[in-house]
Amino acid sequence: MSCEAMLARANLGRPPFHRSLESLPPDWAEDYQRLSDLVLMLTDIFDGRIFFRIWDPRSLPGLLKCLRYSIRRYPSFVIDRRMKVIGWNVEELKGVITSLEPEDSCYPEPASEASRPGR
Repeated sequence: MSCEAMLARANLGRPPFHRSLESLPPDWAEDYQRLSDLVLMLTDIFDGRIFFRIWDPRSLPGLLKCLRYSIRRYPSFVIDRRMKVIGWNVEELKGVITSLEPEDSCYPEPASEASRPGR
């Protein structure tokens, strides 16, 4: 998360996305705001146990991700490189995330502060 986004989250000043939203077509701005609200809500619900990467499908990396995961509709959420949730169904998205067991994840668990070398 950028410093600007952290300050916005702390309600200090005008959120950074408001400046860019004004330049978008109204339907894009609405979808951007909806996605932003969804990401913030899921971050609060899962309390730091969730990590988001947002790819613009119009960019080369985004296009490659769309091809890799066979994504043709938006928004699409790829969870743990294995499962997809397509659309705005928040309950389905929360259910898939909740159903993952840490040992089933293809990502390693982060090391605790005490087990890190040099600490």
